Amino acid sequence: MTDRSSSRRWLVRLAGPVLLVALLLFVVGTPARLALAQEEPFVERVLRTLTLLPEDYLPALVELMGSVNVDEALQQGIFDAPRDFLASQEEVLPIELPPDAFQVTVLNFMIEPGEDQEDWFGVAAPLEGLIYDPKGVGIMYPNVGIFIQEAHEAPPDGGETLAAGPPTKEIEDMLGLTARLTGDVLERLRAVMKALDRMEPDDPERVRFLSNVREYLLRSGITLPAADYRIVALDFQRAAALDAVHPDEVRPGLAVLPEGIGVFFDNMGVFIQLAI
Repeated sequence: MTDRSSSRRWLVRLAGPVLLVALLLFVVGTPARLALAQEEPFVERVLRTLTLLPEDYLPALVELMGSVNVDEALQQGIFDAPRDFLASQEEVLPIELPPDAFQVTVLNFMIEPGEDQEDWFGVAAPLEGLIYDPKGVGIMYPNVGIFIQEAHEAPPDGGETLAAGPPTKEIEDMLGLTARLTGDVLERLRAVMKALDRMEPDDPERVRFLSNVREYLLRSGITLPAADYRIVALDFQRAAALDAVHPDEVRPGLAVLPEGIGVFFDNMGVFIQLAI
């Protein structure tokens, strides 16, 4: 009996340290697990975003942003309160993007730098005579971002951008865009953007990225020809000085995936990222 009692007391004394070690291993291991989660393939994150959005939201966003692009009242509304505006506007169906699921960022490309300020974005346009699809994919880190759209032959009735299509076609277009870019290119693009995000705002590499993004990517081994793509390079530190970008952030305690989808016109853009 004495041996059994001694064994039980020993186990009780041991249980405390074992639980503490287990807790420490969990806490220490959590950042590693999060880091691994952040390396989830770019394509999978885009697919997950498309899957979690109701299928009629994408064409509605394209149509809505086409109106926002040319209407000052709508521009002011979406810029002041992106999430509320999308849910309450009456131009298209209500687009509800809850803060525990999505971050919504609105960009105003009409805001230009003053004499003592620098450009906060750069556009690599498609070849002359081509138009671009407003929807596309991108990466937004805290300091820099990039957005890629496909170029197309202009339709017979003219227009500078591709018109919104039915939901299934819009989703198929996005899936086709990621497939044509290929997973390998998107992973290399993510690596380039991570490196740029760590640089100082006045680093020559950041300056080159903004001034000629297509050439910068080409030097980094990423070929996105003007016959196929429109590219928008973004510097959020410069944009902050101009109040040109308004993120409607996720619920406190959540983070966002850098990769996402969006709709960019010449004057205004909206970018959607998943909360995690």
